[in-house]
Amino acid sequence: MADMILTAENNALVGSPEWFQSEKQKISHLSSLAECDTISPETRASISTMTKKEKERYVQAVHPYKISFVKSRGYYCTKVKCDDGSRKNISAVTMEDLIRKLYDHYAEPKESLVLSKLVRSMMLECRGEVSDKTIADYNRLWNIYYAGSKIAEKKITNISYDMWVEFVYETVKTKKLTKKQAKTMMVVANRIIKYCIRKRFLSYNPVRDIFENDFPYRKEAAYNTIKAKPWTPAQQEKVVEWCDIQLGKARTEKVYPMAILFNMRAGLRFAELTGLTWDDVDFENSSLTIRKQKVSNCEMDENLHFTYSGTKIRNNLKSYENARMLPLTEETLAILEKVRDYHFDGEYVFPLRYNTYGTKVKEATAYAQVSDLNQFRTHTLRTTAASNLYGKCHDIKTVQGFLGHTQPEMTSKYIKGLDSYNALVGLI
Repeated sequence: MADMILTAENNALVGSPEWFQSEKQKISHLSSLAECDTISPETRASISTMTKKEKERYVQAVHPYKISFVKSRGYYCTKVKCDDGSRKNISAVTMEDLIRKLYDHYAEPKESLVLSKLVRSMMLECRGEVSDKTIADYNRLWNIYYAGSKIAEKKITNISYDMWVEFVYETVKTKKLTKKQAKTMMVVANRIIKYCIRKRFLSYNPVRDIFENDFPYRKEAAYNTIKAKPWTPAQQEKVVEWCDIQLGKARTEKVYPMAILFNMRAGLRFAELTGLTWDDVDFENSSLTIRKQKVSNCEMDENLHFTYSGTKIRNNLKSYENARMLPLTEETLAILEKVRDYHFDGEYVFPLRYNTYGTKVKEATAYAQVSDLNQFRTHTLRTTAASNLYGKCHDIKTVQGFLGHTQPEMTSKYIKGLDSYNALVGLI
């Protein structure tokens, strides 16, 4: 096989751009056919063989260097010319793998490996995999932590593990990040590196174990506090009293106190609560299905410009969690029946505005005579429902299913330390 590789100077096919383009299109077509599920295994094998021969023919036309077999080590090797004029060696155990590597080198479109250029390619490739809002978050994180840094203008292949460690250390120290914030920052780097691995620019992820190092993190909250502070039982009684007062007023938007009464028991995220429609409620079987969410409508164009306009329904939950079904107690069922009688909206159960909803939660919290209102927000209703359920069952798996989390570690952020703290009360 090595003797069959022709030099570019001796090959009559070289010099015809139309031929190269035609060959690439032919190979791409054959590859797509080979992946088709409707053809028989025999036909697929035949097409794959044809694709390999076409790639071999393409490499013969463009590769100017000799291919050698190193008998002592048992692999084939050759060299290729890089974009910067340097040469590098390419090797493989089989000729088939070597042809594949050479074809990728010559036929695949070249792109800049500088980190600040790769982030754009990564975000464009993410379209369809994640929402445009998530890509907007990647863009925001890039602008906060990476843009203007030394590492942003380095080639990804030249950034060593030690360079990544230094970058994280300096960023944590300068911006006074917690460990959670630092991990969020590195989501962008991990996405770019995964993109480079798929493109075969890199063969491994150098930042995968980076947080085993000791960085000067800003101290986080005490271990036995939870993600958002819940209302205590006494405060919950006052909140219910506040809701009853609001519902008794002639001129008030009754959807807000009804939403508070319902969600301090159901524990839905705000996007899930506002995305709830009447076809999700089964009054006959006393159950509620959580399967969609209403989110800000964010759209991205090819130039990575983000446009926000109104809201839209996404037919999946956060982090693509599975849909979940919640049983309705007589109390929550009565609340929903009352909401239905109010006829707030023909389709949505709770047509809420986020800022107004947050303001009403603060008002209810103030009525409960809480001094530090900053510890309570819309997420308080979710943690209140979770802590109430945990107080009854003391089973984190049950609470995990109730909240819809894919990992128990996330649930523990809501309820960790409740047992230990309550056990300490009255003992010390």
